[in-house]
Amino acid sequence: MIVTHPRSKTSQEFDVRASDIEVECDVAGKKDHQVAALPYSTVASRALRLRCPRCGEGALFKNVVIMHERCPHCSLKYERAPGYFLGSTYINYAFMSISLLIIYFGLHYGLDISNNVLTAPLMIYCVLMPLFLFRYARAWWLAMDCYCDPTGFGLHQEPPTEPSAKP
Repeated sequence: MIVTHPRSKTSQEFDVRASDIEVECDVAGKKDHQVAALPYSTVASRALRLRCPRCGEGALFKNVVIMHERCPHCSLKYERAPGYFLGSTYINYAFMSISLLIIYFGLHYGLDISNNVLTAPLMIYCVLMPLFLFRYARAWWLAMDCYCDPTGFGLHQEPPTEPSAKP
């Protein structure tokens, strides 16, 4: 892979594989902990199984719509910041827009089905499919964040505990 810095006139060649990449994380003030970057296939399969992108063990959701705050297995905080999952609505919207266009044009122009017949089924599709995709869009958003920026996916940092005073 050739890497060029935007403000540099030189380029350097690197032999980089996803399995070789390690990211340094600041855990409890120590910068010696290494977290290996995960390959795309791993985070994608974890998203499809609705599992934690870091460990692959913990479930993302408590029930149909409520997410766990943290991974029950590795304590990864799922909602990284307020409004973090807003991007998942764009994933849901993009999938719905593209799939609705393909379905409509395929049925209307390909099979010559009238608009009167297509209206009710496509409206039902537009209501139910986003509800089904909600969980997968959030899982995909979290997985892509883990894949594209693995630095924030180091070990969970526990808050410092106060030393107990001895009498």
